[in-house]
Amino acid sequence: MTSLNNMAVAEGQVQYVLWSAGRLRDSVPYNQKQVDYARGASVGGSGFVVNATGTMAYVTYFQAALGDGVGASTTVGTAATLVAKLRQSEPSGSPALAIADGWLKIAEVYAAFERDDLAATQRIVTEVVRGLETVAPHGELQFWKNLELFFAQEIGGRAAYLAGDFAAAEHFEANAAQARKAAGAESVGDRRFLGQAVTWLALAQAGQGHSSEAAQTIAPTVKFQRELAARNRGDRWQPQELAAALYVQALTDPSQRTALLREAAALIEGLAPEVGATREARQWRARILQAQQTAATASGG
Repeated sequence: MTSLNNMAVAEGQVQYVLWSAGRLRDSVPYNQKQVDYARGASVGGSGFVVNATGTMAYVTYFQAALGDGVGASTTVGTAATLVAKLRQSEPSGSPALAIADGWLKIAEVYAAFERDDLAATQRIVTEVVRGLETVAPHGELQFWKNLELFFAQEIGGRAAYLAGDFAAAEHFEANAAQARKAAGAESVGDRRFLGQAVTWLALAQAGQGHSSEAAQTIAPTVKFQRELAARNRGDRWQPQELAAALYVQALTDPSQRTALLREAAALIEGLAPEVGATREARQWRARILQAQQTAATASGG
């Protein structure tokens, strides 16, 4: 069982390297390999089920990001089957059951968000938070709890922002950042995840007219992303993260707005072809272009 579980992790690492390198389609076969190995290991007990459902939430994110609604629905269904079986053997109030159910709901969140069901996204995120509030796990399960709270609330904040509820978006993203720190945010990868939540947090603050607060919120992320850019040797997503942070900073700094937006636009246009074609990249490109047009109109250009 341990070997099967470790194979799921290894296949996931191969998938993520290809994804990071901008080879999105090449990474797809490794998604199913992860699911197959994790499902095989799940018969080893509740801990393996938690790992398996976490793997399936992870896979659903990538499937949804590529617009593979059928694949995402299938993966969600597989996770639901595992949680249903675990519910038969675990007592009420079981931390392992709560964590596994949380991963299932996060998989559902990713699927809902990518089909633009913003109301369902926020509703499911609220269910995740409520479900996790009732348990007090220890050890590794506490780590998973914090990680689930991060991923759920980070995507919930995006949904709230897109729905025009900037106050709710700020609430979700602030809590997401707190959960990410509680889970640990020391590695570069963890700091990048945290930076994405902070970017949307600052965006929500700016949306409410709190420009000064947003400027203070986004400044450390811009600094961190610029440092990463200086030593980036092949990660094709980091330029988009920097572009997003620069876009938010531009909203808070009228004196540098034109230059920041120009830099952000260049980064987006320079994305690897498969990355630039994703829904998320297209949305950032549209935001930046709209802000450039607004700035040009305001200046009479």
